[in-house]
Amino acid sequence: MNILALDLGVSFGYAHRGGSGTIKLKKGKSKVGGAPDPRYAEFQDWLIGALRLYEIQHVVFENVRHHSGTLASHMWGGWHAILHIECHAFGITLEGITVQDIKQRATGKGNASKNEMMAAALNRLGKKVINDDEADALWLYDFATREVSINAKAV
Repeated sequence: MNILALDLGVSFGYAHRGGSGTIKLKKGKSKVGGAPDPRYAEFQDWLIGALRLYEIQHVVFENVRHHSGTLASHMWGGWHAILHIECHAFGITLEGITVQDIKQRATGKGNASKNEMMAAALNRLGKKVINDDEADALWLYDFATREVSINAKAV
């Protein structure tokens, strides 16, 4: 099964069978008065391209339940909505994994720091990551690929 893992944010992490990394969405001014932040369109374009290029069948994302700031919460909600809309349009299954569950899987504790997540990616997955966004995406991908293979064996 072709899986895409995403850690949503202004700088978002991704992982799929072709690799992993981060993309920093560029803040810019909307060309149309009252139009949404252009980062939404940039994310949507990237997402559609990745879904097509890698023939994605399942998307797993970090399901954040609390943001410390209003702006971060609003931005995340926008990316979350785009993700739901595009997965629905492509007929792709979507699964959210909580932050605590990702950290628990990676480090054995649900409140691991960003540095601990990056160290775990190197020590346990053998991947040197650029930042914590990529580390989170790799752990999401690891979780999804193991769960899919476990479920496939059970059938």
